[in-house]
Parts: sequence; C-alpha cells; structure tokens
Amino acid sequence: MTNRRNFIKTTALGAAGFTIGGMGLSPKSYASV
Repeated sequence: MTNRRNFIKTTALGAAGFTIGGMGLSPKSYASV
C-alpha cells in the first residue's frame, strides 16, 4: 500500500513538473516533443 501511494505521488509530481516545464518552453519546442 505504501509503495503504491508513493508511486502515485511520484507520478503526480512528475506530471506536474512536465506540465510546468512544457509551459516554460516555446510552443515550437513543445510541439517537437
């Protein structure tokens, strides 16, 4: 149970970081990814 909760937390943080990073990049660079 702890591992699953930790995994979800890590995934959520990763998704949030990716979204913020995508916003920081220019639309052209984001589209290429």
